[in-house]
Order: sequence, then structure tokens, then C-alpha cells
Amino acid sequence: MSTRVERLFADVLKILRDDDRDLQRIADYPDSNIALDDFWGTIGDDAVLQPVDRATDRRLSGDETDMAEDERRAVDGAIRVHGIDALAMYKSYRYLQKRPFPNYWGVFYLESGIARLEQLLLYDLPALQDSRFVAFDFLWRHESYHFRFDVASLAFEGVAQKALYEPQKRAFYRCRDQQPEEALANHNVWEWAKREDLSLSPRRGKLSRSGIANFAYDFMKTQPGAYARFDESITDLRREAAAGLFEGLRFRGAAPQRIDLSPWIGLIPTELRGHGNVPEYLVRNVRLSKLLALAHWFPLVRVISESDDVAKKIATRYQNLRQQWVATKDKLVRATGAAGLNFKQWKPSPGLWSVRVNDNFRAHLRAIDTTKGIWEVVEFGPHTELGHG
Repeated sequence: MSTRVERLFADVLKILRDDDRDLQRIADYPDSNIALDDFWGTIGDDAVLQPVDRATDRRLSGDETDMAEDERRAVDGAIRVHGIDALAMYKSYRYLQKRPFPNYWGVFYLESGIARLEQLLLYDLPALQDSRFVAFDFLWRHESYHFRFDVASLAFEGVAQKALYEPQKRAFYRCRDQQPEEALANHNVWEWAKREDLSLSPRRGKLSRSGIANFAYDFMKTQPGAYARFDESITDLRREAAAGLFEGLRFRGAAPQRIDLSPWIGLIPTELRGHGNVPEYLVRNVRLSKLLALAHWFPLVRVISESDDVAKKIATRYQNLRQQWVATKDKLVRATGAAGLNFKQWKPSPGLWSVRVNDNFRAHLRAIDTTKGIWEVVEFGPHTELGHG
């Protein structure tokens, strides 16, 4: 397929030169020790690419019973380690000949990623209609922003006749999850979710999507690095991205001297934003449970008991929360990765995991036997008492 976007890339890329000075400016963010490109690069040649037709393939039926427990745990773990880009990725035309998927560019959706996101949506929003369509759209909003950032950068490169995009990518090689571009891409998802949420903006004739804004918030807040910064000031995030792209200033809170350039970050003509400008593929025959290290899988949860102290608190001081707690335990066993549970490692206390009971209460658990999925609740109370902000 030859499109005007591909021709634009071809015309501009042939006149670019590397700026060696910018290539030496490594991003000053915490190292993530996660090589996202290597994760996608491990996908073998046995993967099957199926072009996605926006009118039909987005509604491909999915059966959650087809996904094995190991695959669910691997996908859930990948989201926490790699962010939303573990489920789908944007590959620039710049890297057409490179892995993964040589000779292809565009947006690539992992089949198991789409299926798992649909499950997670339905765990928290059981009344959601057309859930497979929503799962595709959710990922498209993130990956399409990467496309916009890429093309907008290309326009500046054409004027400057100097590489900007590639130095930016190389500078973040040790901390890919810290790129402000990821915060902006998730911000694009966040704004879409708020528009789609009928509880926030009722519109006649729309499908029921009430609650999707809360789901999006919870789902993205547990992702690593810049992925979780989506709700920060859009102006500040654009300035931070512009500072790295144009001036090689790559640290949190950076701002370019040419502040007037910031609003142009990710901005491209409306006619270039649609699906028809970016090839889309469903990636079949790939299992994250075969690619992701076991240490990064989501933990197994099958049995939950309370310590004597916690059991006493629930029976007396917090007896009004007993039914909510029973429901939380049931959901944690049945749908461990559900966004609404906000189940996550509790960093101040290594070995503990935290789960949301309601908006004001949480419980802390520790694993008794990870292979059998046996856990004990050791703390229960208001989130402020347990150290959550």
C-alpha cells in the first residue's frame, strides 16, 4: 500500500542528517531496566498478521474461556511492567525494514491483548455494549497518538533538515517508559474515555459506556513511569516533550526556550488522523506467557484468609464493610487484574500487595504460597491509615 503518508516519510527521511550532539544527550530519568523494543523483538516469524478492517474486524468475537490462566497472568503482568504498549504497538514507517514485522509498519494489536482488555472492561463494566469494539478503540487512541507525534516530528524535520525523532528515541533507550510521549498518548485515551462516558456526558443514541472514564483512570494509573502521568497538565507535558525533541533537554519538568513550539507537539492535519492513514494488524499466534519472564507475571490468587487481628477488625470496627470485603475477595480471586481492584505491589513494604475495598478503604496482603495462590490479609483500614495518599 502506497499512501500519501508513506510518500511524505520517504521524501523527508532522505534529506535528514543525524545531529551527533543530540544523540549524546541521554534522558535524565530513572532507568526502567525494561527494554520494550526487545520485548516486541522477541516475537518470532510464526506470528500471523491479519489486516484489521475497521468496519468488521474490530467486532471479532472473543471467548474469554479460550485464554488460559497463564496467559491472563502474563498479559496482566506485561501491562504493569511495559504499560499499555504491551497490548499494542505503533511501529513507525522509519523502521519499516526492522523487527518486529519487517516490511510492515502501523499499529499492531496482540490478539491476546485485545481479548484480555475486553475481559478487564467487562469485569468492571458488565453492562458495557460492544466490548470488543471498545477494546480496539481504547488501544487505538493510545497508538494513534504515537503516529501523530511521529508525523508532527517529521514535519519539523523537513523544515530543519535534521533528525529530531530518532535522537529522541535513542536518548530514552534505558528508560522507554519515562517518555513524556507516553503520558500524552495515555492522555489521549483519557480524553476519549471522558467523552465516551455517558455518566459524564449523556448523549442520545449512544451505546452504554457509563463508567469507562473511571476504568481508564484506574487502568492507566497502575502503569509504569510516564504512562501514569496522563492526568498532569497537558501544557506541561507538551513542553517537556518539546524540550527533548527540539533542544535535547530530557528531564521531568523540562521546558524549551521556544515555548511557542510546544502546542505543535502531536498536532497534524485532521485528514491525516483517521484509520485509513495508518495500516492496522491483528497479531495472531503469539503468547505473552511464552515471551515474558515468569517474574513479571501477575501473581496467582486463589485463597485469601485474614490474620486474627484483621478478622477481629472486620467483625467489630468495620463490620459495615463486611459485605464489600467479601465481594472484593471474590473478585480478587475471579478477576485478579481488574482495574477497579487497583491490586498492586505496595512499594513501602516489600512483599505486600494492596487492594482497593472502596474509595476510602484498602487491604494489604502477603503471599503465603505463590505457587498455590494462597494469601493472607495483614492490614485493613482507611487508605490514609495504611499510608496511601
